[in-house]
Amino acid sequence: MKHLLRFTALSALLVVSSLTIADSSSNSCGTSGCNTGVSGCSDGKCGSCSKCSSSSNCCSDGKCGTCSKCCDKSCFTSTDSCGTNCSNGCCGTSSSNCCSSCCDTDNVSCKSHFTPRSQGMDLARLLVGRHHRIHLYDKDEMYGSFDVALAWQQTFRQDRLAKYISPNCNTTFTVGADGEALTNVRADDFGLNCTGQVRMCPRIQSFIADIDFFVGFNSWLEGLYADLQLPVVYTRWDSNCCFTNTQACGDDFEDFYMSQDQDKSGSVQSFQNGVNGTENWGDVDQLLCYAKLCCGKQTETRLADLRFRLGYDIWLKEDYHFGLKLVTAAPTGTKPDARFLWEPIAGNGGHWELGGGLTASALLWEKDEDSRLSWHLDSEITYMFKSREHRRTFDLRPNGCFSRYLLLKKFKQNNDNENPELVGLVRGPNVLTQCVRTQINVHAEVATLFSFAWNNWMFDLGYDGWFRSSEKLCSFCPSIADKTFGIKGIQPMAEDEETADLSTASTSTIAKAGDRDEEITYLTSSSINACSALHPSAISHSVFGNISYAWDDTDWAPSIGVGGKAEFSGRGNRAANQWQVWAKGGVAF
Repeated sequence: MKHLLRFTALSALLVVSSLTIADSSSNSCGTSGCNTGVSGCSDGKCGSCSKCSSSSNCCSDGKCGTCSKCCDKSCFTSTDSCGTNCSNGCCGTSSSNCCSSCCDTDNVSCKSHFTPRSQGMDLARLLVGRHHRIHLYDKDEMYGSFDVALAWQQTFRQDRLAKYISPNCNTTFTVGADGEALTNVRADDFGLNCTGQVRMCPRIQSFIADIDFFVGFNSWLEGLYADLQLPVVYTRWDSNCCFTNTQACGDDFEDFYMSQDQDKSGSVQSFQNGVNGTENWGDVDQLLCYAKLCCGKQTETRLADLRFRLGYDIWLKEDYHFGLKLVTAAPTGTKPDARFLWEPIAGNGGHWELGGGLTASALLWEKDEDSRLSWHLDSEITYMFKSREHRRTFDLRPNGCFSRYLLLKKFKQNNDNENPELVGLVRGPNVLTQCVRTQINVHAEVATLFSFAWNNWMFDLGYDGWFRSSEKLCSFCPSIADKTFGIKGIQPMAEDEETADLSTASTSTIAKAGDRDEEITYLTSSSINACSALHPSAISHSVFGNISYAWDDTDWAPSIGVGGKAEFSGRGNRAANQWQVWAKGGVAF
């Protein structure tokens, strides 16, 4: 056992040495040039599409829970050209440096990306049931604790999450005719010649197997310890969409409105297909590749973050202790790829972390050595380095909320850009999804509890506070091809079979089309609203409790317990409200 512990300790020290070189990459995303934004499926993520099912009695109770789900994980066919492959680095050496955040407004809505709290960062779950087996005073040799917690975590107050991503700060938005009073999203831009409502009640559910290995090196230096945490996560994100008050769809558009071919005037045949982008129409020949609205349950299974702690207890006495620690985390979880508006994320979003923390405990009361009351504290603060390169979908700054879904005319330039040619229609997200890297300056958590021990029973009750500062766009190389795309609005595609209509409507919003431009107005990279895809600062407060029983009179002192936690967002809908229950067991050696 001693040889095993020494080997583990040396391995852990090697891990922390490697993790200290946390930001192994330079200020640029890569060495290759910017992508065009529409390329082949070289990332291998284009799959097959199952047909959408219809909904019956959808949300008749108004609770967004009784609807049948629509669309599988791929939501597009294998023949689609879904681009912006970030695997080789798309930003090049011309990417911008870290900018100040512009996203800290009180009313958070219409975001295209939600960055959750990492399922692996939970000091409350880590501390309960084992605090009496770590930071030990009376050990002259190596000692340790091995613990496993099996937890189920689920969000509540889905209405707040819906408002975070909705176009009207509500759980329900209306897809309808351009400029109508009740219209939040123009039906034309989704190929629909009908109206309906979309109700969203997004939910996050996660199963977590949190494995932790603590080793105290008192034989080397009293108070020195290492802690390795391996949280394996299965997370399921459900957009929970319902389609209500839908009209019969499928009526043709006016001739030449959606195509230069008079025979291609048809619209999308069902409301669900239109919203989900699983059916083409007119001159639109590419299905929706990114920011898909209502594709049911999406899952990921990953090691959330490999977290390592190396600490030293400065004061280590029989009745109290105080210590400091180095904390680092490796981004073993998923990175966003923007395929879905409600996208499953396991881990911290692809960031290396490096920081520190402090621990403390004190024996407050004791009677006959069978009953005692103690206090415990564990806290950490880290810097989240530039993330791995990933994709996010952006709105346009002049065009407002949900402008990422605007339908775009695509042009081809001829004869030195003097005679543009109209070549088709493109869905906004397939152009406005870009490769980025983000950075977060502060990521912090503190957990404190009171523990009452009676014989072999232990009762823990405590508070957990979590904070993460706003995301910053660190490397961003917009790849909108020059003089290629313009906003369609309600402008036709042609005047007749012989004459294309090159007009654009650059002032359009997703609810109301703008006036016809005097000349073609092209999209430029400077029009992108970076803040539409960045998560603002978030804070949460939690209460938690745990009951455990330990067989302290045996060699391995096994323990088993159950606990739970309720977490509440401290500022609007920036953090998820969620509850968690767990069963936790461990042994000491």
